[in-house]
Amino acid sequence: MEHEHLEAIMRRWLPEAESIEFQRIQKGTSSKAYHVTYGSVQGVLREIASVSQAETEAALAAVLAPKKLTPHILMTVNQSVYVLDQNRVYNFQEYLKVDSFQPQGTELACQLAITIARMQKILAQSNLTLPNRPDRFSADLLWKSAKAQIALFPAKISAEHDALIQHLVQKWEKLKMVNDQPIHGDLGLWNTLWTSSGMRIIDFGEARMGDPYLDLAGAVSSLLQSEKNKALHPAMIETFLCSYTGEYQEINRTKLHDWIQFWLLRGMLAIITYQSPEIWNKQFADSWALIQELNILLSVSD
Repeated sequence: MEHEHLEAIMRRWLPEAESIEFQRIQKGTSSKAYHVTYGSVQGVLREIASVSQAETEAALAAVLAPKKLTPHILMTVNQSVYVLDQNRVYNFQEYLKVDSFQPQGTELACQLAITIARMQKILAQSNLTLPNRPDRFSADLLWKSAKAQIALFPAKISAEHDALIQHLVQKWEKLKMVNDQPIHGDLGLWNTLWTSSGMRIIDFGEARMGDPYLDLAGAVSSLLQSEKNKALHPAMIETFLCSYTGEYQEINRTKLHDWIQFWLLRGMLAIITYQSPEIWNKQFADSWALIQELNILLSVSD
């Protein structure tokens, strides 16, 4: 039944296709995706949250895909960027094949920095304004929920980690946020693909107007967390900063440091809100270790 339903939807894009095959893609949190094969051609059908998301992704792809930074969003036979079916929204995008070679270490840092720099430069110059879409992981809402959870399970969080969260909240309240540029909103290595022609950024389900340093914070955090050999971290950070600067503009180390702390705070609050109290301290210990490491790597005193 599901296959028949999906095929009926795909006929809005491929009315002449004789046979269509679907394979569920187990990736992403803001959409349900299927790898679609029709003859020798492939694509990705995605069930997404809203028409607003569809329009946002299409607007971003229109300026980024021609520069080989994101997949193209494909139009239906009626020249629409989405299909609305039974109150569900779908879009269809170019399929990107992952290359067997995956960069690591400083090469990964370089490619990630250049890709993000190109994206942010294009978006800054595009004068593109995205629809007003809420942040699904709003720090205000997460902090409210987290406080309620901590009140229910006060013994599940150590005094050290409770103090850490309070400290990060105080810093967050002083953080100057400029919401005047399009951002990805969930930009970590989990939302990138390495293809034969370079790195691509995918899944713009959290895209909205915001501060570009949020994307930089998520990217740098995920970059370091992906490399278990901490001896490589100093070179990776410097490579990222230099590569980004060479492609676009200089990164303010202090501002990046503050935004990474905000990014990690959001993660901690999400853990308190959505995960078992039994794992809180273990997760917080990892975040605290990264914060301490970044104090040194970015030469910033906290």
